[in-house]
Amino acid sequence: MKKANKKLNKLVAGVLALASIPQAAHAANWLMLQGTEPAGVSAPVSLWGFIQPTYYSVDAKNLSGLVGPNAAFNGQTPNFNRVGPQLESSNSFNILRARIGIRGVASPIDERINYFFLTEFGNNGYSRSDDGSSPRIIDGSITFSHIPGARVRVGLFKAPGMPEEGLQGIQVFDYINFTNVTQQLIQEQFFTTGPSAVAAPLAGSTTTGFVGTQQGTINAFRDTGIQVFDSFRNGPWDLGYAAMVGNGSSLFRTDNNEGKDLYYRLQGYYVLGDSKGPRRDDMGAWIWRQDGKRTFNGNDYDMVRQGIGFGYRKGYLKPNGMRFTAEYMQGEGMISAGSPFPGGTPTVYPGDNNKADGWYVEGGYFLTKNIEFDLRYDKYNRLTNSAADERQFTTWTLGAQYHLNPKARLTLNYEFRDLEVPNPGAITAVPARTNANAVADAMGDRFSAQATLIF
Repeated sequence: MKKANKKLNKLVAGVLALASIPQAAHAANWLMLQGTEPAGVSAPVSLWGFIQPTYYSVDAKNLSGLVGPNAAFNGQTPNFNRVGPQLESSNSFNILRARIGIRGVASPIDERINYFFLTEFGNNGYSRSDDGSSPRIIDGSITFSHIPGARVRVGLFKAPGMPEEGLQGIQVFDYINFTNVTQQLIQEQFFTTGPSAVAAPLAGSTTTGFVGTQQGTINAFRDTGIQVFDSFRNGPWDLGYAAMVGNGSSLFRTDNNEGKDLYYRLQGYYVLGDSKGPRRDDMGAWIWRQDGKRTFNGNDYDMVRQGIGFGYRKGYLKPNGMRFTAEYMQGEGMISAGSPFPGGTPTVYPGDNNKADGWYVEGGYFLTKNIEFDLRYDKYNRLTNSAADERQFTTWTLGAQYHLNPKARLTLNYEFRDLEVPNPGAITAVPARTNANAVADAMGDRFSAQATLIF
């Protein structure tokens, strides 16, 4: 824990130094864009939303070379080569997201009060859970802007202790899929123990995993609670902060323990010109952290997630416009490892001695005002505390977007995906080592296409 914090402190110092340089970033002020409405300008009720029809095709490599009891899965397609959330095929059309909501100010009651309400009708890990698939409220909050420098937001909303690709509005996300580290480490699933609490340990493992049963939906980077935040503009500088207390439990359920999650965020941007909105020209840096407790297997465990990032954006919908983003994330406790086998159950490593980290770097370039090319590299190191259990996920994503206008675009992504067992010699039993490498070799590439319409 101390070692991780020292590492993060060094990165914080570097990012704060970058923030003092008058350049520009790939990061709008999402705290303000999603949590406030301009008094005297915003309407009492504004209908809005977006829809994202999506197609996936995954290289359907089948498992082969498995030995022992797992040999029964030879010839089957592993879960990571199937299309979620149902995991029934390797290529499928889907309405990934379909959201509609209202937002506005509480006029004529008090224009210093605003609200944000959004529902999800798409087919994804948030709308589908252990109790079936159904439309769900994905945002529902009220913001009170009565105290100068300390706005108060209450309800269900995106927590500030999240990476940029999680905090930003998904409707303007430049890729179809999240990075490995964000998807596996930050996009939290909640678990209870399965019928057999302790999972079979891997030969050579130095940690203990438990069979997990998913409870409820993924958190979609959200929590229910109260947040104090604000942003301060001084010339081109835009500095902001946020602190939140949330349940830290499955959404749409009351808290399942006496602990609360604490979220923090500091951010600073240098804005170029008079640009504004979700794709403004700016340069910025941010740091964030989440501290919480999770009740699992009859015990409470500490959980930490933290990260730091910076980026650049200039020239949206302009020839030669470009952007650049880089972010590092680290986590301790409640590290989950999904099963590659059809019908298999995930393994959860709850103690804060269990660690993982990852990072990504990405960029985009406008060839014309309509055509944009994207490139991203991301890496996730899972269970770095145990040589036998550690796995490394790396992905190169080639992307292209055709922007019909700011509210409509077509996106194509091709992901070169790789899974590696970095320390095979630490797996002391030969059959277990053979199976680990066989699973890693089955990871296939993924192609996806998506249309986005914002209204």
